[in-house]
Amino acid sequence: GVIVGLLGVLLTKQIRQANRNLEKEVLERKQSEQILRESEKRHAHVLNSTMDAIMTIDQERYITFMNRAAATTFHISVLEAKGKPLQRFLTPRSWQILNQHIEAHHSTSQVESYIWEQEGFIAQRATGEEFPVEATLSQANISGHNSYTLVMRDLSVRHRMESSHPYP
Repeated sequence: GVIVGLLGVLLTKQIRQANRNLEKEVLERKQSEQILRESEKRHAHVLNSTMDAIMTIDQERYITFMNRAAATTFHISVLEAKGKPLQRFLTPRSWQILNQHIEAHHSTSQVESYIWEQEGFIAQRATGEEFPVEATLSQANISGHNSYTLVMRDLSVRHRMESSHPYP
């Protein structure tokens, strides 16, 4: 009876310690999840507060992310654009240029590049209107899958302002 009693006390102590350890792990996980949620909110705020159009595409060149500025620039809703081919938003020449840059990313360890062409890099709104953009392309490999982020700045407003107010 004494041995059984001692075993019971010992097991109770071990169970209490295991419970304390589990409670500590649960608390740490909840704190980590809260930190992650706050980080995601900050990240979303930055992406949605920028004036540049930001789109992320997968390896097959389908849109997986579009910020609000991109939706406004391209005259399409984020939901409507998601899953659509990026090709829809570039002229054929610009699509070819983009693909050349993506292929260059595959053959080198280059992570980011500026896309500039003497004839211009031209995007296309959902309405079909073409407009000049400055663009940068970056690559990320997440869990073995390449994705590309294209950041575009609409130059049409700048070009209109420059043409209406020529410098002396």
